[in-house]
Amino acid sequence: MLSLSVERDTEILIDNQLKNLGWNNDPHAADRNVYQQRVKTEAQKRKLQGKRPDYILYQSKSDKPLAIIEAKRQGQNIHDALRQGIEYAQQLDAPIVFATDGVFTKTVHIKENKPLILNGEEIDELIRETLALRYLGTNEVSTLDKRVVKSRGELISIFGTVNDLLREEGLQKGLERFTEFANILFLKVLSEIEDGKEASGERSKINRAFRWEHFKNLRGHELLSYVSDTVLKWFAKEYHDDNIFQPLQITHPENLKAIIDLLDGLQLTDINADIKGDAFEYFIRSYSASNPSDLGEIFTPRHVVKTMVRLIKPEIGEKIYDPFCGTGGMLIVAFKYLMDTMPRNARNLETLSRETVYGADLTKTASIAKMNMILAGDGHNNVQRLDSLANPVDRKYEIVLTNMPFAQKTRYGDKYAIPNRNGDIVCPQHCFRALKDGGRMAIIVPEGFLSNTNSKAYVDVRRVPSRQR
Repeated sequence: MLSLSVERDTEILIDNQLKNLGWNNDPHAADRNVYQQRVKTEAQKRKLQGKRPDYILYQSKSDKPLAIIEAKRQGQNIHDALRQGIEYAQQLDAPIVFATDGVFTKTVHIKENKPLILNGEEIDELIRETLALRYLGTNEVSTLDKRVVKSRGELISIFGTVNDLLREEGLQKGLERFTEFANILFLKVLSEIEDGKEASGERSKINRAFRWEHFKNLRGHELLSYVSDTVLKWFAKEYHDDNIFQPLQITHPENLKAIIDLLDGLQLTDINADIKGDAFEYFIRSYSASNPSDLGEIFTPRHVVKTMVRLIKPEIGEKIYDPFCGTGGMLIVAFKYLMDTMPRNARNLETLSRETVYGADLTKTASIAKMNMILAGDGHNNVQRLDSLANPVDRKYEIVLTNMPFAQKTRYGDKYAIPNRNGDIVCPQHCFRALKDGGRMAIIVPEGFLSNTNSKAYVDVRRVPSRQR
């Protein structure tokens, strides 16, 4: 595990995040609203009596301090930083404090003496000024349209009805039915996103003829044929992958129409939210939590994944690999982390989209991961359906980030330095081999992998890096 060796390393992360969030730290700009190691007015300087907060964020076009940020190097006590920030905030009458070491971020609302809560969850990252302003009088804010919240909550119950319809189609319970529904849900969510772009004056790259509003009122075989043979084929061509966007397995048009009607009344995308495609991921998370066996994977809690990504600290230009990516949750968090922390220019955005995120999964969940990445902002190109253990790679990636499958059997153990049928022995070897020299890895392993001293294979595999390099 890497550590941020000096406080300035944390500040570099903060600088990029603030810029990407629309804050302005340009000393020559008339609309500057970020001051580092200094305050804006002489009166504020006197109040601090020579003390210097790391960052003071101001309400635009005013001298009013809005937030204090205290930066610490990784390993220092973040709660000490938070207490220090609170002291500064009280002296300057700033309502919000952030304390961060580049991995963990804590917040406090000075008046309420509580953390900042956004849409029911504690904030663990810096925020835009427009959002910060909503915390002037409260520590709890909801930004989602109430209809969106209600619609997302209805998705699970709707899938219960859809499950019955897909059973009539002869589709197996679990992944087969889930994937069929995911194809249709994807079309609904992506259409909402693209409709929203046009409503705000942006140009959509997806012709209206392939969007929800165009085909939702069709009926009978015309509907079934249009969605399968026109819409999904267009997406397969547009995204260069006919393994994801395959024709529907539904054969009865009335069942497809019923599913479309169930989804049509929902509003799944909030056009004012930064992240437009998270309804799709929300559904996957919610369903996986209640039915872990159906998708054949355990969904890693989001706060765990965020911590792993922040500890590993991806940088633009590095290749990130998840050989057991499931529905793509870890890759999406890494993608969003880079989007938040890298300098946003055309070259970096192209690199992020096409040469950064790599994933594979043995099952159909790979197609869901691809759709998930498209909705998150792209990065889908290098996600594929593949048995990673059958296809070892050597020194290809700077970062491996994964939750390996537990207690699986494999016939490909003889491809590795320590042959074994037990996937718990082989999966880590695949990950070690995939890393470039000097690479970093964050991996969730079964407890026995770390504690088992009775099995020679377990003992040996923990030495794999030195044996294989």
